[in-house]
Amino acid sequence: SDGQPWSGSMVTVQIGSTAITDPNAPCSVLGTDWLTRLPLGIYLKAQEKVKVSVTNNEGTTITVHVTLILKKP
Repeated sequence: SDGQPWSGSMVTVQIGSTAITDPNAPCSVLGTDWLTRLPLGIYLKAQEKVKVSVTNNEGTTITVHVTLILKKP
């Protein structure tokens, strides 16, 4: 949230038991800073769980904001 680009942190996105990332991906693939992002366009079934985890490899404290926007197809 400080506006600095991601340089080394890793992210895992999981839908149910299926990893969407491979299984860890550089955070930068989802966007280079807090103003950019990659829309994933994933379809979720009823009661399906979404898990996002981030490993901080930045060498400094980071703040991570995860926003999940749901809409009916």
